[in-house]
Amino acid sequence: MAKILFIVAPELGHLNPSVGIAKGLASRGHRVIFAGTKNAEEMIRAHGFEFEQVLKNIFPDGIPKPVGLSPIHNLLNGRRFALDFTRALADPGNFLELFSSNFDLCIVDYEMPYCALYAHKFKVPTIMLNTSLPFYPDLMVPPITTSLVPEDNFISRMKVGLAWTKVLATAEISDRGQMMIGLPYPPGWVKQLAARCGFPLDRIQRKTGRLPRLDLPEIVLAPPSFDFPRANGSPLTKYVGASLDLVRKQPDFPWDQLAEGKPIILCTLGSKPEECKSYRKFFDSVLQGVGQDPRWQLVVGAGKFVDEFEATAGRAIVVRFAPQLDLLKRASLMITHAGMNSVQECIHFGVPMLAFPVRWDQPGNAARVTYHGIGRSSDISKVTPSAVAKLVEELMTEPRYRTRMTEMSNEFAKYRGIETAIELIETELRA
Repeated sequence: MAKILFIVAPELGHLNPSVGIAKGLASRGHRVIFAGTKNAEEMIRAHGFEFEQVLKNIFPDGIPKPVGLSPIHNLLNGRRFALDFTRALADPGNFLELFSSNFDLCIVDYEMPYCALYAHKFKVPTIMLNTSLPFYPDLMVPPITTSLVPEDNFISRMKVGLAWTKVLATAEISDRGQMMIGLPYPPGWVKQLAARCGFPLDRIQRKTGRLPRLDLPEIVLAPPSFDFPRANGSPLTKYVGASLDLVRKQPDFPWDQLAEGKPIILCTLGSKPEECKSYRKFFDSVLQGVGQDPRWQLVVGAGKFVDEFEATAGRAIVVRFAPQLDLLKRASLMITHAGMNSVQECIHFGVPMLAFPVRWDQPGNAARVTYHGIGRSSDISKVTPSAVAKLVEELMTEPRYRTRMTEMSNEFAKYRGIETAIELIETELRA
């Protein structure tokens, strides 16, 4: 059997889908080893996998988290981190020990394309693993960082084109700004690293508005039916369906406090609500606009802010972390940040969504929720109790959302996600 290396980003939204595939590969006799920064080690080892820490001489305790200091302090800390990070990535010695283990295949998170360049240098076949959706210019598909919903007409294509122009221009300004504070110019730095690793420059799409896109086999952990129709597909990109860890351990919950016979509305902002600047206004609005309505049973997962909202919870149940999988089996609606894992879990269980995206791919996920009629989305910075109450009323009383969600859930069920991903991986191994 094969020896397979997973290089992962230290975020739950990336780790959970990767672990699902890794478990499937291990069950078929393959030896799976994960590599990443210290931040990911505890979770990976908890699933029983081997773990190799990378960049430990630079980041012995993992990627540092922002500490919320003044803008000047944050700028200086960010500059120091970026310098350390680029210097670490530019040194092949930081990866020599890892890749000297003679892996048969490397599976690299799409947020870590630089590691795929080193896999190429050490002659390890590589597959990119995309836990979001493809991100590259396409006149039919808006950038996933925007909430724009496309239509099949000229005006819409103009709007999409302008959105991509804005994203690419913003990225270029950011790149130039990095040069002004003494950091490497990212496109030039990527070009140099690729040349050092012997990766053909014509197989790198650098202008994507985010990270460079490598011309390598790519597994997208979503069904194509959830994405917008695309004009520029790639034969190397394979949509396989969701990779959901439906057997992960769930946190404790006061089940005896649920009101009998009332529809459950689950509200969370994912595992890191603190990354939302509007979190206090958001949770207050949901508790006031929805939690006081006697028709519903609201459950809020407020993260580390649980103590701030327990006193005003009223009829609602406020916990640190809600058992999302167990509650979705019983819920009628989820109020969510529209992270890809949460969106796909809602579709799996047939639960319509009210999306308040916060960052990264969440606006694009929320736009697709609206486009497919499986929920609504709104601007979290403009949230009010009355606006939330109105949207919840619509989603809870109009049957079309439940009907469309049932159809989408049935469509999702056609894709075997983890099984298809494993088949593609084993095909690559045989090749």
